[in-house]
Amino acid sequence: MKTGGASERDGFHRDNGSLRLGYDLGNKGVEVLAAQSSQTVHIDGYNSDVSGEYSRTRNQTFKLGGYWGNEQELLKHQANISQFNSKATHFGSNARYSNEKQLNANYQLDVNFDREGEVTQAVSLLTDYAKTRYTSDKYLREKTLSEKKCGTRISLIYRTRSQFFY
Repeated sequence: MKTGGASERDGFHRDNGSLRLGYDLGNKGVEVLAAQSSQTVHIDGYNSDVSGEYSRTRNQTFKLGGYWGNEQELLKHQANISQFNSKATHFGSNARYSNEKQLNANYQLDVNFDREGEVTQAVSLLTDYAKTRYTSDKYLREKTLSEKKCGTRISLIYRTRSQFFY
């Protein structure tokens, strides 16, 4: 019976990076976001010198958004479009992979019909569209999912003046 002699060679590494640029004029603006992350994991789960299991995951995000109008105007528009990519690969005794791509676009319209005084009122209309594509070695063909959403929000905001009593 042999005991001992095992050595752990597990490893973990993660990288992140992002860049965000924006321009704001008070009543209109634009923003760009690019982000990337990767993660590598090495797991050595055996007592012998067998090469272990490796996993690598990479994520990328790109977003472009903008608005025009503000809360003091009758209309405020906001629009965003984004793309997210994710790739996962596993090397070892049970090799596998998966890829996911998601495209998202949304638009929001705020109608500020009561903008003066202590009480302000607004109605917001939101539309959202997302399409996801997923491939993996577990499926014979690409899986897709399309989502469409609409929403409405009513805002009633009451602002008070601060009063201090001495």
